[in-house]
Amino acid sequence: MKSYRRVIRVEDIEKFFKIKTRAAYARLAEIKQYYGKQKHQPITIKCFCEFYDITEEELQTIMD
Repeated sequence: MKSYRRVIRVEDIEKFFKIKTRAAYARLAEIKQYYGKQKHQPITIKCFCEFYDITEEELQTIMD
């Protein structure tokens, strides 16, 4: 069984949207604000997928 991460990284956002690092950080900050998270709290893959209305499988193909 393949294990995978449960937390989204900036690098994943860069790959998924094909954007630069600074824009990826901005999107991550937008998600954190929406969910009421502090700067040091991670964003889960589930939260990311809910925010952008995509499936976890779609995101998982990018992360592999």
